Amino acid sequence: MADAKVILVMRDFRNWAASCLKRRDTARGKNELDVVQKLPQRAKLWMKHARLAIRNPSWLTVISFNQWFQDEEYRKRICAELCIPFTDEGLNEVMAYGNGSSFDARRYNGKAQDMGVLERWHDFEFDPMMKQLYTGEVKALDVELFGNG
Repeated sequence: MADAKVILVMRDFRNWAASCLKRRDTARGKNELDVVQKLPQRAKLWMKHARLAIRNPSWLTVISFNQWFQDEEYRKRICAELCIPFTDEGLNEVMAYGNGSSFDARRYNGKAQDMGVLERWHDFEFDPMMKQLYTGEVKALDVELFGNG
């Protein structure tokens, strides 16, 4: 296990939270509502992961979902760092698990790069839960990691 890699994929808080909040509107049953019901606890975990990503210890590979989504050269660098061959195969696939995207289900399967995954937060900018969660340390960490403001 000496060669094992620990990978942490971070998505900016506002778009991550927006996807969780969207599930509130698209849930197909009570079992899908736990994403929103547990959002305050999950936000604390996001903060813990964000602090770890900022410290960036040598045993950790931090991947910015935002940068990965937009930048082929970044994906290539991550692959090189992890000593795996680069391929964008599957880049445009939408996972079937969880019925796909909380915003688009699987409508963009085959063209996932056309999804507005970095702009989801605009739909929830004024949502009371988003406004409650996106303050203080959460906002400061988000700004430090992603430049959001």
